[in-house]
Amino acid sequence: MTNGPTTQIIGRHAERARLRSWTDARDALVVIGGPGSGKTTLADEVCAGLPAPSTIRVSGRPHGAGEPFGPFLDALGLAAETDGPRRSPLSAPLPDARYRLHERVLDELSRRAARCAQHVVVDDAQWLTDVEVGLLAAAKRLAAGHPVRVLLFSRPLDGA
Repeated sequence: MTNGPTTQIIGRHAERARLRSWTDARDALVVIGGPGSGKTTLADEVCAGLPAPSTIRVSGRPHGAGEPFGPFLDALGLAAETDGPRRSPLSAPLPDARYRLHERVLDELSRRAARCAQHVVVDDAQWLTDVEVGLLAAAKRLAAGHPVRVLLFSRPLDGA
């Protein structure tokens, strides 16, 4: 069993250098390309080069299929339990159950960022819901300690 990508990338030197520099930056980065352009392979390579405790690999789901925040709950190993009321200024636009899921994901990202920088790598980001994209923005703002870095791999949003 190998930890590295199973497909060798030929070329794309500039893109790969930019992705390597992202791991040391505080920025979010978006990689856009059509179907079959190598986005998933690049995501695999990035993840293979990061330490496991700091890497969170998320896969978007077509048309937001599944439970709210499901891709993040799965990637973080969290169940979709929503017990225990919590309130904050962020709760207004979200129904209670979705808000509690939102908070569980944010709490876990913050807990992990307290120990070390977190690298959230999202493949098929074009399928994320607006609320899930907002979650990533909130995680970058609210993480205590080390940064939460976000790398999105997406198809063009215009359908190309």
